[in-house]
Amino acid sequence: MVNLISIARKNIIFCKDDDTIDIIAKIMVDHNIGSVLVKNVNSDEYIGLIDDRMLFRLLTIGENPIPKKAKDVMKPLNIIDGNYDIEKAWEKMQIVEDERFCVVDENERVVGIVKRQTIGYLRLKYLKQQLGIVDL
Repeated sequence: MVNLISIARKNIIFCKDDDTIDIIAKIMVDHNIGSVLVKNVNSDEYIGLIDDRMLFRLLTIGENPIPKKAKDVMKPLNIIDGNYDIEKAWEKMQIVEDERFCVVDENERVVGIVKRQTIGYLRLKYLKQQLGIVDL
């Protein structure tokens, strides 16, 4: 079975922790992605994640979300070992209720992002192969 590093989105797009929501939304639209990592401008480390769901939620609170900064709305990173196979990753993902996970290498560096939905799909596909189930 394949490991997470081989299937993760490796083109990491990020924003700075002091970027405002309008900048973050533009980054996501320009790159056609559903999430960005948040990078601390002082330490140059990834410190959080912002996804499209968060932006939609901000629009529903009834106040102007544009002046809000990334560091004020980001979620903490959910880290997952890039050497995990699909089954091990699925087990880990069941513990944490989130849609996106940061894949790290053996040096604990973020090397990609993977979605729970992708892992679920690949897990189902693998199980069908194991059981000899053919889709019609």
